[in-house]
Amino acid sequence: MAVEKEKLQEESVIRRFYQIILSWDYFALLKEFKKQKNSEKKGTAKSTLVKLQNWYTDVDDYIATYEPLIFDEAKSQIIKEKEEEEDDFHFIEFPCEINVGESISQNDLLLLSKDKFVDGKRLPTVYAFALLCSLSTIAWEYLAIRTIGCLPYKDLILSAVGENCGTEVEGWKIPTPLRE
Repeated sequence: MAVEKEKLQEESVIRRFYQIILSWDYFALLKEFKKQKNSEKKGTAKSTLVKLQNWYTDVDDYIATYEPLIFDEAKSQIIKEKEEEEDDFHFIEFPCEINVGESISQNDLLLLSKDKFVDGKRLPTVYAFALLCSLSTIAWEYLAIRTIGCLPYKDLILSAVGENCGTEVEGWKIPTPLRE
């Protein structure tokens, strides 16, 4: 029963992750990235680095800190793949045929568009998929952040302090909750 409850929680977290990502406009992301890149070239870009806390008051505080960072990482991953493999997309059209060496995994992000992409040009009135990137790692990071409340040692993570960490030498000991 507990395993089924955990599985349902995992599925709802992953579903939420994909709902957020699928609500993004891919072309708007690319436009925003190009605008930001131009600002960097001109020297007018603003720093977007976030200062992280040393400890968190509760699970909600932890999630509120890391969830936006995970989505920023997902955006960066999508844009990075576009930049690195500009002409190296894997295309799938209906009927779906997969060539030797190509594969589509459960966590791969696909683009569905009315435009068909051929040699970097859009051809209208055809639906086409473009494999943008794999979100497996980011999805698992998101799941870890959203389910931290279920961990028996969550308080140790949130406080970032062990029970017996009085000196530098003792700081290298494994805290009691983690040993159990």
